[in-house]
Amino acid sequence: MTKPVLIELKSVEETTLRPGPDKPEEKAFVLWFEDVSTGAYQLIRGLKYTNGKGHALVLRKALAEDIMNATGTQDTDEWKNKRVVLYPEKKTVARREVVSIRARVMKAQPAAGETGGGK
Repeated sequence: MTKPVLIELKSVEETTLRPGPDKPEEKAFVLWFEDVSTGAYQLIRGLKYTNGKGHALVLRKALAEDIMNATGTQDTDEWKNKRVVLYPEKKTVARREVVSIRARVMKAQPAAGETGGGK
């Protein structure tokens, strides 16, 4: 992911994943969503799970907390059909630069005729 993307949340499902070829299976939560920023289905670079109708990410703690803050609820069932913006955040982990996917509320757009800078 190289730029912010407006998404619509669809579901959170528990699944079993294998993080690597020689690694044991582990339980994880997967966040399913649709990209609504363009109005058309498109692959989002860096996402490993797609099914032709939507995308999915492993729901890590930081991303879950971001979505809770953006939606105003901890109940993942209530996230359905809510919209948030996913964006890349670069950080250094073990002296390596990695990109973490974060979420935030969509920035409000000024109403027609408003300039956003006055009284």
